[in-house]
Amino acid sequence: MSESDAIRPDPDELLKNIKKARTREQGGKLKIFLGMSAGVGKTYAMLEAAHALLKDGSDVIAGIVETHGRAETQKLLEGLSVIPRKEVHYRGKKFTELDIDALLARKPEYALVDELAHTNVPGSRHEKRWQDIVELLDHGINVYTSLNIQHVESRKEAVELATGITIRESVPDSVIERAEQIELVDIPPDTLLERLAEGKVYLGDKAAQAARNFFRQDKLTALREISLRFAGEVVGNELRELAGAAQPGATGQEKLLVAVSHSPHSRRLIRAARKMAFASDADWVVLHVDTGIVLSEDDRNRLAENIELARELGAAVLTTTDEDMVRAIVRIAKQHGVTKILLGRPGRVPFFRTGGTMLSRLLEETDIDIHLLHAGQPPASSKDKFGFPVLSLGRTGPYKAVTALIAAVTALGALTAPAVSYQSIGFLYLLGVLGIGVFFTIGPVLFSALLSAVSWNFFFIPPKYTFSISRTEDALMCLAYLLTAVITGSLSRRMSRNQQLLRTKERTSEAMLDIMAQFAFKGSRAECLQAVLAKMRGLFSGSFELIFAKKPGDTETFTAASVHWLSQAREWAVAKWVMENGREAGWSTETLSSAQALYIPLIAHGKVTGVLAYMPNNPGVAPEEETRSLLLSVCGQLAFYLGQEIYREQALTAQELQRSEKLYQTILNSVSHEIKTPITAIIGLVSALEDEKIGGDQATRKPILDELSESAERLDREVTNILDMSRLSSGVISLKKEWFEARDLVESCAAKLGPKLRERELKLDLPEDLPFLHADFSLMEQALGNILANALNYTRPGIAIEIAAAQREDKLTIRVTDKGPGIPREYVGKVFDRFFRVPGTPSGGTGLGLAIAKAVVELHGGTISAENPGGGGAEFVLTLPVEPQPELNK
Repeated sequence: MSESDAIRPDPDELLKNIKKARTREQGGKLKIFLGMSAGVGKTYAMLEAAHALLKDGSDVIAGIVETHGRAETQKLLEGLSVIPRKEVHYRGKKFTELDIDALLARKPEYALVDELAHTNVPGSRHEKRWQDIVELLDHGINVYTSLNIQHVESRKEAVELATGITIRESVPDSVIERAEQIELVDIPPDTLLERLAEGKVYLGDKAAQAARNFFRQDKLTALREISLRFAGEVVGNELRELAGAAQPGATGQEKLLVAVSHSPHSRRLIRAARKMAFASDADWVVLHVDTGIVLSEDDRNRLAENIELARELGAAVLTTTDEDMVRAIVRIAKQHGVTKILLGRPGRVPFFRTGGTMLSRLLEETDIDIHLLHAGQPPASSKDKFGFPVLSLGRTGPYKAVTALIAAVTALGALTAPAVSYQSIGFLYLLGVLGIGVFFTIGPVLFSALLSAVSWNFFFIPPKYTFSISRTEDALMCLAYLLTAVITGSLSRRMSRNQQLLRTKERTSEAMLDIMAQFAFKGSRAECLQAVLAKMRGLFSGSFELIFAKKPGDTETFTAASVHWLSQAREWAVAKWVMENGREAGWSTETLSSAQALYIPLIAHGKVTGVLAYMPNNPGVAPEEETRSLLLSVCGQLAFYLGQEIYREQALTAQELQRSEKLYQTILNSVSHEIKTPITAIIGLVSALEDEKIGGDQATRKPILDELSESAERLDREVTNILDMSRLSSGVISLKKEWFEARDLVESCAAKLGPKLRERELKLDLPEDLPFLHADFSLMEQALGNILANALNYTRPGIAIEIAAAQREDKLTIRVTDKGPGIPREYVGKVFDRFFRVPGTPSGGTGLGLAIAKAVVELHGGTISAENPGGGGAEFVLTLPVEPQPELNK
């Protein structure tokens, strides 16, 4: 291998670093002033840095700065612009918090927001201040903040072990990773203790209490060591990023997997995995395997907390369903390219469990490296193995039910004892144990096997009503029964649990397929989304509303709920916030948690396409992880569908623009030609009239004036058509209806076209009893006149044009028939399109006459059509509504 190959950067590592850099560049920059404890001067250092920015001409605003009564810190705050704090009322008391809305409205270049780990007063937008800071960063505001090492989530337990103090507030490592710079503010523990004694850290009794508890030499030394080590790891990661992973012998990116459950020890495993991943700059996955065990409400809540902790620390969370946890871990590890599996220290295997420990099975079934971590659990426990309960006597309900069932079998055996042998009664007990295995967990199953064996011995095996057995054969039979009952009961329980898991998977798969089918087979967007929301309502036991963000400021709402809670201003404000920030909020979250519903952003290709609002039927119970994962999967499909809808509308808009551009070009070509022709003629004729010989000759001047008049009329007609078409298309035209005879309309049009009809015969078939029409006479005259003018253009001299009118019930039909070449069959449906002219027709006209006629007739509630009659030529049929006739004054 050449030297250049040895230092070639790892492509995967380079891609990962590019993604990190892109994430940082998308928003504001975060700088954290880190210290081992309160009083080391973090806020002071932050304010000094702010004054340096001011000197450089930067726009700096103090959002919230906690001086804790320290005079030197308060003095540094002078000269800085300060945003007034927001008042929050809680339980009758008034508190002040960061006014994040005022900061966003002001949008400074830099904002000072002290105490990153602070917990906001209930009623604030976010539960934690670090969430406020993340929102500021997402809006492009650079933030300076402070943090103590004990509030770093991955270092929380190390601090608790070193100090013996429980840490209540913490900041996810994923937030700290967003920091562009972490500045360690460090002073020796002796100096800090001196500052405490001088009253520069806490005042009064609080200083004395701190000196007795937290501020002790050994604890401060341990905290300093933890903070220095953390800072060293941060610098190490930065050096690796700068080097681009160009280390000789690098074999690729590490990926860790840790399996978690509802056990409280899982939190320590998660934090330990996070530390390992951070130290090696590796990706890591947290896996939860649903083995079918029914969890109590407390266990479900603890599992949700563990999963949320993993997400906050930056893990990719996966959930899967499998009765065999080892098989699930191996399957997921292979699918996701895991290089290391992290486990807690295993306990002993119960006597009834076969197949070895989880560790031994993993070693046999995979060649992936396995790391054992001390997660804090007892070394061996029959109650809790890897966080999954085997036997829980604290829940007595199932055991009472099992006892009652065994008692019932005993009573049945007593009734049948005179007719059958005591050996046969053992089969009744075995059937009972098998049935219990179908409905109960492993603990009650084992208890039923033991209780049934004891009952069989006491009540039926000679000598009766004693626990002794006289015959060796009976003793062996009882022992064999006990082993058989344990094995068959356990197998029955396993088969039942597998069936439950299969049914759950089947229901989930069917529900997802059903939802996907709505996307595929429903026609309109409204039908599709309404059907999907209705299916989700039954699947997730709740109501749904969806907001489709077609474009900024233009939204469309769909619902599958009896109560439209989005109509409430408070709930709509939460949905709007989610749409703008692209993060979850509302029920069961730490952001705007007072909202009634859970609001999930629908993100496709990095853009928020909408918001899904979920109102659970039982808001007091947090959603299970499997339910949440399924809901997020459906949200992904919804986001993709809405993204496709946006692209489809954009494509339609682009096509419309293309058609408009083509129409514009057609209009320009047609109008420029048709207007230029009469203008050219007018200019030429006027020039001719300027000649004194022509101007003085009456005989010569007369035809020129007639041609000049005809050209002016043609120009006027073309301009009038364009203006009328524009008015009709825009919808600004209004009808001025009046009563008139249909005969008068036809005769008026014929009179206006009189000069052009000299060489053609006009045949009128107008009955005497034609009705009155209630319409705009001038518009109808223009419409019928355009049709007549079209007939004149295609009729040779000497050929007749026919106009016939007839009334049928409440409709008046006017037919205009010519004997011209007719309309080619493929163009019959297009003759009424704007600017359309049949190819090959003589020049003249813009193609608007028939379009105007159609618009006018339809504006009056009528119809117009064109067809080719059998005798040749073309026929245009106008059908107009006939209203109740007016009473005429006699």
